[in-house]
Amino acid sequence: MQGRLARIAGGIVACDALAAWAAAAIDAGQSGELEAIAAKVTASTCVRDGAIDALGIHGGRAFLVGHPLGDAFHDHFAVTVYEGESDLLGLALFKGIARRHPLAGHAADPRRLGRAGAWLAWRLSAAAGAARDASLLDARLRGQARVARRGLGRVALEIDRAIRRHGSRLADRQLEVGMLAAAAREFVAVLAVAHHADAAGHEPTGDAADAWCRLAVARGAGRQPSAADLSALAAVGSAVVAGTAAFPA
Repeated sequence: MQGRLARIAGGIVACDALAAWAAAAIDAGQSGELEAIAAKVTASTCVRDGAIDALGIHGGRAFLVGHPLGDAFHDHFAVTVYEGESDLLGLALFKGIARRHPLAGHAADPRRLGRAGAWLAWRLSAAAGAARDASLLDARLRGQARVARRGLGRVALEIDRAIRRHGSRLADRQLEVGMLAAAAREFVAVLAVAHHADAAGHEPTGDAADAWCRLAVARGAGRQPSAADLSALAAVGSAVVAGTAAFPA
């Protein structure tokens, strides 16, 4: 029960963080396309998972007429109905990442030296922003950001290998593309959530963000949550039940 409450709390913090991240990119004059895609897909997943967790909390009572959860089932599960949209957005996210790969513009720069330099810069770009992670005051969130940065670097290498190995034929490998895009989205979301929660300077928000980031890192790495991850989740759930985890509106 407490784990379900903690996942819902973490999802709320994550949605707020990604919305603020996408809005900041647009306000800064950027297109915000990739940020908005990552925010939408992550938020859809959080709402769907939150509704399932809430159903587990309320049980059969949710199906009684007048129950606030049951009466709003359509709104909560609409993102599940439109799951195909999230899949398409995941492919669009990969396309946006691939557009930045040097092989995408090789015709404009046929020189081998120029192409090699662009390839090296693309690979090193995953480390960009690592210095900002060191400025995070919360040691837990700083650690999550560093893990996510390393994970993003590994995904960048996998994307690079896939693009160089398959080229234009990669469009026919949508399952592989979707998996790579999902991993990149998870790690990028961790960075956004960690920085947003740290800037908030609110301990319950930091706790929920840390728990959510732990689960997102596990998903991005394709592994099960560790015992430490589950302990952090349980601590957030316990605080929610005790009423000490009030979140700012």
